[in-house]
Amino acid sequence: MRKLIIAILAVMIVAASAAAQNAPTLRIVESNGPGLPADLYYGDIKVKPVRVRPGTNQRITIDDADFFVMEHYFDFLNRYPDAGGLSYWTSQITQCGTNASCVDQARITVSAAFFIELEFKNTGYYVYRFYKGALARKPTYEEFMPDRRLVVGGANEEAGRASYAETFTQRPEFTQKYPATMTPTQFVNALLATVKQISNVDLSSQASFYVGELNSGQTRGQVVRQVIETPAFDQSQNNEAFVRMQYFGYLRRNPDEGGEAFWLNILNNKLPNDATGYRAMVAAFILSKEYRERF
Repeated sequence: MRKLIIAILAVMIVAASAAAQNAPTLRIVESNGPGLPADLYYGDIKVKPVRVRPGTNQRITIDDADFFVMEHYFDFLNRYPDAGGLSYWTSQITQCGTNASCVDQARITVSAAFFIELEFKNTGYYVYRFYKGALARKPTYEEFMPDRRLVVGGANEEAGRASYAETFTQRPEFTQKYPATMTPTQFVNALLATVKQISNVDLSSQASFYVGELNSGQTRGQVVRQVIETPAFDQSQNNEAFVRMQYFGYLRRNPDEGGEAFWLNILNNKLPNDATGYRAMVAAFILSKEYRERF
């Protein structure tokens, strides 16, 4: 795997003011979490690094296949790519050679694949379903990013998922909605009512099973996890999560209400069960000025 070197050559920002002001300071923002590439800010202004190939003056841009793929590992899987994965996904783009149309379509295919991959479903999508299934709301960007880091894929993925379930069900918002004084039956009924309210998925026929799990020593976290991982609930949340993750991953922010509703309508109503809807949305994001200006 070729190393990508980030070289910040120089940044000069001149500010003029009638009154004397303190000079802005440099800030490092670890938007992807500790140990991953961070962003540099001069005051509130993001400093864009100049990236070059090792030993050359050749600029690295988001149009480069390997850099494009690497950013997807950071944005959607919250980790550095493994050599095999980076090589495989990069080759899916570079095999197009100079065929621009082929390259464009390959970039869409590769990008969309990161959401479909099991690793993302077990990490980012896992976090999303806890918020929707238990709290009846979507996570914000500010909530999602640190939570996702708790269940990053890898050798300890299962331990992270189990730990997250326990942590989540001990938070104040959860315990306020489901007080500890609830009996197992009351808790299960309330949880399944929440699930039905936000997804129209009726799991009441399984209520006695979940109550039995609690009575036999299972924790609330373990039961909530079983509920949000049921195939019916999983499927019901797929489109909503796909849309929101585009904003979180590509644009690094909360969605604007109109844009999120627009794309959800495309997936749910205009092109239901049609892959072209997903591809159109991915293309719109990776070609957007806002996404490209991140780099």
